[in-house]
Amino acid sequence: FKMQVTYRLEVNGIHICDYRADFVVTYPDGRIEVEDTKGVETQKFVLQKKLMLAVHGIKIKLVRKQQY
Repeated sequence: FKMQVTYRLEVNGIHICDYRADFVVTYPDGRIEVEDTKGVETQKFVLQKKLMLAVHGIKIKLVRKQQY
């Protein structure tokens, strides 16, 4: 379990941006889960989420506070 892990997002050797994950969980079977907490999904986050999948093959799990 790690907090505030930074991923470099490059396309064709060009640095686009960095994404900082709130949490990265590595399971005993080697599976990695990236989790982020957001109150609102900004356009920047939506783009970074797509880049993480395209560049690193990692799906970001969005964790939200349960509303009552």
